[in-house]
Amino acid sequence: MTIKNVFSISIIISIMVLFIVLSGCVEEPEKEKTVNIGGILPLTGDLGVYGQNVKDGAELAVEEINAAGGINEKQIIFTCDDNRGEAADTVSALHKLADMDKAPVILGAVVSTNTLAIAPLAQEKEVVLISISTSPKLSQWQDGYFFRVLVSDSFQGKVMAQLARDLGYTEMGVMYINNEYGVGLKDVFVDEFEALGGTVLIQVPHDESRTDFRSELTNLKAEHPPAVMLVSYVKEASIIFKQSTELGLETQWLCSETHKSDKFIELVGDAAEGILITYPATDPKYSNFKADYNAKYHKDPGIYAAEGYDMIKTIAMAMEQAGSTTNATAIKSAMRQIDYNGPSGHKVFDEFGDVPGVYDVWTITNGTFELYDVSFS
Repeated sequence: MTIKNVFSISIIISIMVLFIVLSGCVEEPEKEKTVNIGGILPLTGDLGVYGQNVKDGAELAVEEINAAGGINEKQIIFTCDDNRGEAADTVSALHKLADMDKAPVILGAVVSTNTLAIAPLAQEKEVVLISISTSPKLSQWQDGYFFRVLVSDSFQGKVMAQLARDLGYTEMGVMYINNEYGVGLKDVFVDEFEALGGTVLIQVPHDESRTDFRSELTNLKAEHPPAVMLVSYVKEASIIFKQSTELGLETQWLCSETHKSDKFIELVGDAAEGILITYPATDPKYSNFKADYNAKYHKDPGIYAAEGYDMIKTIAMAMEQAGSTTNATAIKSAMRQIDYNGPSGHKVFDEFGDVPGVYDVWTITNGTFELYDVSFS
């Protein structure tokens, strides 16, 4: 081979290398024009009513932000994985979203048992995890990567106990779902109710996905409680109320926030008339959110839809303040500087990622939710 040929080949190779490098430089900005946010929610199964509402609210916020130019001129891509309400699927989804999709922020999960399964992994992987789960056990990572837009049950339990005493009840029964959420809320309620001078006559746990609660309800009825504090989910609670009516259990039910669902009213019918439900107070902005939600989905927002919306909004604000859509550590720090009023209420995150609590009390009258004439803060 002549020197001339070698020289020519060298030039060709150099041009090819330069082309490859320049091609890479052209493609990378295209990738950086999007913001990757993940979600781990129960979209199917018994808990699907909760997860789908969160997803709908989140996607409305994504649509609004993208239409306004995105985050730092980058469009959001929201990738939501269905965990079917299972802890194992929740863990698998977090690994996939964090390691493969490289999402710096993940929404999830819904039930506390699932969120507790992935919160330590989020700390380990340095991924921001924002949730609606309410277990007091989630308030353990000071300056950590965990945040939630719903108030911890360490507050809701006290609100429910104070409500019971304000209504004049000195004796109560307690029925609760036997998982992290149910046990955590029940424990706070019992401690606070007794501290306020009340007596808990009986504590009755029940398992998820059961279809017969007559044994538990019979034990509850035997104690003649004038009122019962209930922590459950939509499917289980609808059966509990129907069977309690069949058994002739006459009592005042004080229920956790999970019962404020149109699906619950649809399933339970008249059996839930007059029950009381504690639920985080909404903001005046809720009316605008409701109108926008209705315009997009042709229905009113269900339980946790406003929280799904606010999770995306707070994330977007934090990313803008951090000046980064990929650096989870910077986003985490910026989250603690957020002061935001959204449709689900005021969001200011403390050192544990918790928000302050203001509660309303709702009742069911003629098959519709109505505000009861008391609120707590």
